[in-house]
Amino acid sequence: MTLQDFFDLIVADPIYMLVYIITFPVMALMMFLVSYDKRHGSPFTFIYTGLIYGTAVPGLFILTLNAYLFLFEKQSVLAMNLLIHVLPLVSMVVTFFIIRRQVDLKRIPGFDRLWGLFMMLLTLLIILWVVDRTSFRVFSYLPFSLAIVIFIGLVIVMRAGWAKFVKQ
Repeated sequence: MTLQDFFDLIVADPIYMLVYIITFPVMALMMFLVSYDKRHGSPFTFIYTGLIYGTAVPGLFILTLNAYLFLFEKQSVLAMNLLIHVLPLVSMVVTFFIIRRQVDLKRIPGFDRLWGLFMMLLTLLIILWVVDRTSFRVFSYLPFSLAIVIFIGLVIVMRAGWAKFVKQ
């Protein structure tokens, strides 16, 4: 099964994807109502962790996939499927917003690792895009030392993202 087959399966029967997407913001709202004064306690932070990871992993995957499709495959925005390409991102942002209003995200175990993963993926996509778009005539107009400085800066940002991702 390819990724396109999986997306076709989701589009053929969208109810499961819609339930998955809607579940996380609704659960975050329910947690707000249930744990109004006990949000910073141990069981609640782990529930928030599950909500964040449950929505962030698909959201970051779709964000990376969208960047790849637009930058490298030159897919049109009009050809996007809202169920697959937009709603997971909306669910992620809404869930993060709701949880952020309830509890400090620094108290959520592993949230800094998600941020490190995002920084690492973003830097990698920027490096790949620059490599894909550059040609030899660009290097003749750009001083080689500046190209090296830009590359080293991107590698440092990627290394910082990796350090946050694998932090013990």
